[in-house]
Amino acid sequence: MVAASDLVLAAGNEYIQSAFYAMITVIAAIAMRYLTGTLLGTILGKFGSGRVLVAKVGRILSVIILLFGLSVSLSPLTVLTPYLSLINKVLYTVIIIITIRVVMLLTDKAIDRWVKKWAEKTEDTTDDQIIALLHKLTKAIGIIIVAVIILDIWGADIGPLLASLGIAGLAIAFAMQNTLGNLFGGVSIIIDRSVRPGDVIEIDTTIGTVEDVGLRSTRIRTFSNELIVIPNGQVADAKIINHILPSKRVRLTIPFGVEYGSDVDKVKKIVIKSVEKIENVLKDPKPMVRFTNMGDSALEFKVYIWINRFQNKFSVKDVANTAIYKDLNKAKIAIPFPQMDVHLKK
Repeated sequence: MVAASDLVLAAGNEYIQSAFYAMITVIAAIAMRYLTGTLLGTILGKFGSGRVLVAKVGRILSVIILLFGLSVSLSPLTVLTPYLSLINKVLYTVIIIITIRVVMLLTDKAIDRWVKKWAEKTEDTTDDQIIALLHKLTKAIGIIIVAVIILDIWGADIGPLLASLGIAGLAIAFAMQNTLGNLFGGVSIIIDRSVRPGDVIEIDTTIGTVEDVGLRSTRIRTFSNELIVIPNGQVADAKIINHILPSKRVRLTIPFGVEYGSDVDKVKKIVIKSVEKIENVLKDPKPMVRFTNMGDSALEFKVYIWINRFQNKFSVKDVANTAIYKDLNKAKIAIPFPQMDVHLKK
């Protein structure tokens, strides 16, 4: 069986060839419109937003297919041979402009969907300024790319221009390295989710509750009610202890000592009973006491208890120390203090 394209070529009629290519182009454009506007749009519509955007992109892609098909359809016509180069340059210029416009549209939507939506949750107005800067930066990059490609299509020497753009890009990147570092640091924190608002974290010498994770900085409220603002670049590179992840419960260690000669088993039982009745101390895992060392002045112990959340650590420690001290005194078990005996010889 002879293929349809072979029949067209065999006919040798340039107008039939042109009409055939035009027909294929129209079919492809309609198929693209149906795929994005109807089929894919319906599927995305079931999962939420995105249908309108896909339909809009589909219409633009259909136009690109028609323009490209127009270039192919005109190529067999010998009457247009002297003008084909100019026609193709014009068509390719329009195609490039439309294509970059689609990319910019998708980029802006991505910024609005992910970055802007997240920035609206913060109180830092700097984030809104960064969002506007990202939109402008996207537009500027798109215009530069369009200009470079169009100049290349029309035969201009773009080598010196690319070199100048490269130098300018390096200069801008060097001048904004701290800002860009904080921006990318904020993005990495968001993606990694290692620090979230409400978490109690310890970073370097700072410990407190995370109030806000912005694009530029992270704000931490210390337990002294001080607001610490740390650039995201430093947060991303620092060693962070998150007292909330993976679980809110925290183990509390309280050291204490008793005098030599005390009954070790009795000490353990008294201390266990002392801490078990404290509010916010968990029953599972159970509190435990370990005899850790025979020190210079005392038998040294440590009691390990689990509490429901880090914020209760200081209050529970205060109550536990008080209860242990009172119960040991009540049991006539002395708590020694460091001392040194000095013997003098005549």
